[in-house]
Amino acid sequence: MGPVMLIEPGYYMYCQLSKEKIDKIAQENILGGNLVAEYLISEQYCGEAIKIRKLKRTQLYDI
Repeated sequence: MGPVMLIEPGYYMYCQLSKEKIDKIAQENILGGNLVAEYLISEQYCGEAIKIRKLKRTQLYDI
């Protein structure tokens, strides 16, 4: 399955990447705003996005 890449915002996860695939994703998705469907991970392997938590002083809070 790996290497993998997660693009935010949007929670798009790409898998089985090579340098060439990463270059294409950077050009088409990150810079161009278009998904590269052939490299997206199957929905059966990923669920709903998990909230990221940050540590602020001594307390955790959701972002």
